[in-house]
Amino acid sequence: MLLFLSTTSCCFRIPHVLCLPPSSSPHKSQQNPTRKACHNRVLRSCNELSAIVVCLGREDGSGGGSRGGIVKAFGRDEDMRNSSAGSVFSLDTPFQTALVVEDLKEAVRKSLEGINRGIFGVESKKKANLEELIEQLESVNPCPRPTDNMEMLKGEWRLLYSTVSILGRKRTKLGLRDFITLGDFLQTIDIEQNQAVNTIAFSVAGLGMLTGSFKVVATYTVSSPTRVIIQFEESAIAPEELLSLFQKNYDLLLSIFNPEGWLEITYVDNFWRVGRDDKGNLFLVERT
Repeated sequence: MLLFLSTTSCCFRIPHVLCLPPSSSPHKSQQNPTRKACHNRVLRSCNELSAIVVCLGREDGSGGGSRGGIVKAFGRDEDMRNSSAGSVFSLDTPFQTALVVEDLKEAVRKSLEGINRGIFGVESKKKANLEELIEQLESVNPCPRPTDNMEMLKGEWRLLYSTVSILGRKRTKLGLRDFITLGDFLQTIDIEQNQAVNTIAFSVAGLGMLTGSFKVVATYTVSSPTRVIIQFEESAIAPEELLSLFQKNYDLLLSIFNPEGWLEITYVDNFWRVGRDDKGNLFLVERT
């Protein structure tokens, strides 16, 4: 039995032995929890394939993704070779890459639970585990030359995790302990204008749940296949009522979120992007 899964760029034949247990009837197979869970994992992995094949195996050779060393990068040679999947697939196929990426992302998602994007700090052990997972994701970056393919960077992204943190007196000064709550951190990249706009949403209790945002506009220039140089342009807080709350500590707010400097893009696919800046900060974002 073969399950055919297609993406926008390719079609793979996935042998039944990959993970779907045999069943005496289609009806029973649909109710088998193991079969259903594995079927869902295969479908999620196909979403990753749509990103991976963008950069892997291009006719012009510009992709250069790390298909060949993927298992070695994760130290999973023995596990994969002993698995049923390992006995069916070559260890460096795009589909195998997609499975590893999906497993990593699932582990990252679980590690992100309850840490509020890391803005107010993360317990050291959990932080180390999360960042190790992100490093593993970086090691299988399907697009090692992201600035050669700016189409993958454009659009709106939401912050999932950052090592930029607001702790101690900074958090108190900005009112983030009591009455001001942070909403989404969004970034919009316009590749036509070479512009990035970071928007941080706020809500304020006690003022009829006033909502507003802090916006930072920057331009960028490409300096290497993986790096951009970011130049701060302007910032603004709206509405006026929110500005009055931050006026005294506006410079502090800007110093925390000013993106000026360089940014290295260490991982990107159609869904997630990882970057590291010249200040030692790490950023993980997802496409909205």
